[in-house]
Amino acid sequence: MKSVIKAVLPWLSEKKDTKFDGVYDFESDGLYFDVLSVDDLTCRLTKGVNRYSGEVVIPDEVDYDGKTFKVTELGNAFYDNEKIVGLTLPSSIIDMRKMAFIMCYNLSKLVIADGKDTIFISRDMFNHCPLVSLYIGRNIEWEVNCGNDSPFYRKRNLKTLHIGGYATGIPDNCFSRCTSLSSVEIDDGVLTIGSNAFAGCTSLKKIVVKAPAPPSIKPDTFANENYTDVKLTVPKASLQAYKNAEGWKNFRNIGGETI
Repeated sequence: MKSVIKAVLPWLSEKKDTKFDGVYDFESDGLYFDVLSVDDLTCRLTKGVNRYSGEVVIPDEVDYDGKTFKVTELGNAFYDNEKIVGLTLPSSIIDMRKMAFIMCYNLSKLVIADGKDTIFISRDMFNHCPLVSLYIGRNIEWEVNCGNDSPFYRKRNLKTLHIGGYATGIPDNCFSRCTSLSSVEIDDGVLTIGSNAFAGCTSLKKIVVKAPAPPSIKPDTFANENYTDVKLTVPKASLQAYKNAEGWKNFRNIGGETI
């Protein structure tokens, strides 16, 4: 069963790493980990001797002491790190420290890998990150008690967005005011797109929707200029359905392709 990207009032971890920076339980392929549970065989990515740099790919599992541990948490591994430019979060991670990306001033590429488990993201987690490319392959949740803005609201450097096949919805305001966003790809699992999801995305030029049935959208899902400026590409067999569907029929440049 596929997941939904949505905004809720989740439990967001307020726990702090109990160890000092640079103190860790084990190292694997240049990554540093703390053991969370020996019984459950779970661990957390943390800081270590050397600062992470470049593009970092976190694995789902790592071997330690003859056992295989599942990576379920991201600690403050990248706190105050200007050397990291890209990050892939595995499907196994479901919790991240609220300060995990504070002062990551060069983090421009983020991949949240496909997975069925929900990942909890603090609303302000990526405030310091100039994200340019974003892939979301599963359910995400964030707190809405401080307003409706998502973790990706007003990411003014964001240019390309891909919503993966494990998402069935894009919530209200999710990518609102991403003024540099020019290309969006939405996989075939998405069923609904909420109010103002792309409001204020004034640079949007290309949308590819792979869903055979037109996802349900609101009258204000897109900015008015999107209907004239965007090239909308949908499955060839579904072209007429999109041309007849509420909201989608407002796009003036809509074509069908084998996608």
